[in-house]
Amino acid sequence: MPSALSKDLRWRIVKKSVMHELTANSIADHLDVPASTVKKVLRRWRETGSVETHQGRRLADAHNTIMTHEQSMRLLELVTLLDDEVMLDEIHEQFCVYAGLELSVSTICRAMHKLGFTRKRLHRLALECDQTRAMRFYIDVTTHHAPSQLLFLDETSKDWRAMNRSYGFALRGQKPRSSNGIFLRGERISTLGAFDMNGFIDWYSVTGTFKHGDFLDGVQAAVLPHITPFPGPRSVVILDNASIHKRDEFSAAVRARGGMVLWLPPYCWHLNPIEEAFGAVRQWLMRNKHMATQLGGTQQFLNAAFDSVTPDTARSCFHHCGY
Repeated sequence: MPSALSKDLRWRIVKKSVMHELTANSIADHLDVPASTVKKVLRRWRETGSVETHQGRRLADAHNTIMTHEQSMRLLELVTLLDDEVMLDEIHEQFCVYAGLELSVSTICRAMHKLGFTRKRLHRLALECDQTRAMRFYIDVTTHHAPSQLLFLDETSKDWRAMNRSYGFALRGQKPRSSNGIFLRGERISTLGAFDMNGFIDWYSVTGTFKHGDFLDGVQAAVLPHITPFPGPRSVVILDNASIHKRDEFSAAVRARGGMVLWLPPYCWHLNPIEEAFGAVRQWLMRNKHMATQLGGTQQFLNAAFDSVTPDTARSCFHHCGY
């Protein structure tokens, strides 16, 4: 490790790794230091809890900068009481008051890492979401039903604008620009999808927006044929409580097949894995926009996109929602 590397810079390397989850190569690019040096700093920090270095011999553990087990447990107790979006300096400030200690931010940072906490992208919930009700629903479903029994329904609308990409790479200070122009709206297709652990098992599309009659037609064509009597596979149909979903005809048709219907609590799309699957569909549309004209139209292009959702992707969507 170069002797010219300051202690402050070594701690900046650690913080970028822990707080921003950057790779060693990315940190090296950001701080203009060799990647091998970054890896040495991170290895020493993981082994000793310190970034101190000494030529020719291994540095002893810096006990004065490592929290005791009891202090770590008190930190864990505090963090579990705080919101997920709390910042590291806020945790540091509150813990020093909570535990009556004077510790540095770097000490809290190391302790958080050892407790298994990482900094991740926030998943935002609607303010209208009743989290207590959502948790009760989640516990009820995961306690009484196997993932293979669950069949999720929802609608999505797509047109040619779904192929417009929102992000790109450019040098600092310059804007990324697309050479493909802007896709105009064109024909709008709304699709009712039926989604289980193997992916989209079927779907039904209409031009424009779904209405009550369209929804019942879609259920008849793309949902009911795949329902089995409870407790068989796809015997528990789960969907949100949109007005077109609350028709008595729909519930009666599912029960006639031996299945049951559960409605998600309001604003709880984070409990519906089909929402993530729709995101995978749009990603496929953006990656394969060159095939749009080859497939002959919006509907054919959408069919290929729905078919692209593999069982592995479907299980990942279930996993991300906790099922």
